[in-house]
Order: sequence, then structure tokens, then C-alpha cells
Amino acid sequence: MAEIVTIAEKALLARQKLPEAFGNHAVRPSYDGLGLANIAALVPHWLCPQALNLSEQTSLPPFNPDLLDVLALTEAWKTWLSQAPINHVVLLLVDALGYDQLRTLMDEGDAPGLALRDHLQANSNKGKTFTFVYIPNIDSAAHRYGPLSSCYRAEVAALDFSLQRELLSPMAGRADTILLLVADHGQRYAYPDKILWLNQHPSLTQLLFVPATGESQARFLHLVRDAEADAIDYVQQHLAENFLVLSKAEAIELGLFGIPGQPLSVECYNRVGDLILIPRNDWACFYEEHNPTQVGIHGGMSRAEMLIPFLAYRF
Repeated sequence: MAEIVTIAEKALLARQKLPEAFGNHAVRPSYDGLGLANIAALVPHWLCPQALNLSEQTSLPPFNPDLLDVLALTEAWKTWLSQAPINHVVLLLVDALGYDQLRTLMDEGDAPGLALRDHLQANSNKGKTFTFVYIPNIDSAAHRYGPLSSCYRAEVAALDFSLQRELLSPMAGRADTILLLVADHGQRYAYPDKILWLNQHPSLTQLLFVPATGESQARFLHLVRDAEADAIDYVQQHLAENFLVLSKAEAIELGLFGIPGQPLSVECYNRVGDLILIPRNDWACFYEEHNPTQVGIHGGMSRAEMLIPFLAYRF
């Protein structure tokens, strides 16, 4: 299984690679079958496939490992799915538990309970249920002390122990019950000498209609009328070594906000801004110097932030 995971990881990184302009090892998000939203889409796909889509937006497809073109992974997924009917799903979202961070903690013994395991005595119950659980502690520890800090490790170890004692062991034998463990992102360290303070660039901020929004690694610039060319010119002249500027149209075309070719919702389209300022080379962007910065940050497209774990257990 470990060999399959390694092969799948390489295939995913090759498939989702962004142009070199984004910096080394930048990873493009997946909305077509390999991302977080696609994992969430598994739940209605399994429990109520006949349900109507009441949203104006096109539903995203469920998780699809076939896109990686790794036969062993596809066969393993199909075998796992066919073991028993799926009647109960628990979706556990662990904020900031990145793929690389979890692999490190598993290898170093901090999360032994989350190591891959087999349970399959069949014991089916009638009816269908869905349970969603959100865990914020690991994200808080990473922001304050940094990813893989001793505090971060302690939070993961506590979660690992609790899951083993309260869920994995007591539920053993319930083959129709699924636990999906996933994260929304990982984190990376913020470096004090690699921070751009926008208030130190008045020639750029005076072109903004409102203060920049978004994240420290994806700043949305809402510009006054006819200021786009001036803003792009300023970034290219003064910030281009460590920052990339994209228009809204370019970001949509690259698939940064959804499947390329599919329109964004009105709310999302307006929220993005006219230009997006994207740091490279481990830089970050904050608005004012007096704002406190965090040890760990996320919101960018580095491997540490973009790759998330997807663990699927049958009890």
C-alpha cells in the first residue's frame, strides 16, 4: 500500500503542477475529482445518489482516483468500495492537518492509530446516516507555534489516541460504516524577513477602491476604475522578484477557483477582485506593519499547504 501511495503522490503532483512563474513546487487545486470538495461529494453519491441538485451551480464530481491513471490505486479503491454496502458515513475534517505533516507524524510514531488498518467483519445496520465532525485545535497550534512544532505534534497525538479509543476500536466490525478523515489545507512557516507590507507601497494602495482582501498568500486587489494597467506595472517594476500578479480572468482560466470553463457564482466572482497578488519564494503579504503575524500560515499553493490527507476507513 505504501508503494501505491508514493506512486499516486508523484502522479498527482505531475498532474496538478502550476507554471514555473508561480514558484517552485506550486500545486494547482483540483475540482474535477481529486480535491477536498470532491471528497465531500462522495457522501451524497454514496448515501442518496438520487437526490436532486437544488443549487444553481453545477455540482462537482465525487472523488475519482481514475484521473491519476495508476491502475493499482484504481483497483484498490474499487475493491475497498465493493467490500460491503455503505450506510453510515462519518466525515472528520481536521483543520490544517497537511498531507506532508501527517506522513511525518505517522513515520515518527506520533500518530500510530491512524496508520492503515483492516477491519471487515460485516455487521450491517438498517437506515443511513451522515455525521460531520470538525477539529480546529491543530490549526490553532500551527498558527501560533508552527507546523510540526511540539504543540502541533501533541494535538495530533491526542486526536490519534481519541479516535482509536472512542471510535476505531468500539466500532470495529461495522463494515457498513465509513470514516473519511480529511483536512482543508496544510501549513507552512512564515518568515519575518519575507513579508511584504502593503502600506509601505502607497503608489499601489492608492489604486485600490477598498483595502486588499483575501489571504496573506493570495491578496485580492479591488481597483478603482481604469487602474489595472498601472497596478500591474507597479508590481512588475517593484515586486516581480517575489510576487506574481494575475488578472481575475487568468486565475479562472488556470482553474484556481473551480473547473476551468465553468462560470463562478456571482458572489465568488465579485469577491475575487480585479487582480490577485500571489507570493513566491516563501513570501507573504500583509496590509499593515502593526498587524500581528502568525508563525504558521496557509492560503498559498505550496506543496506543504496544498496537499491534504485522505484516509478512508471501514470499521
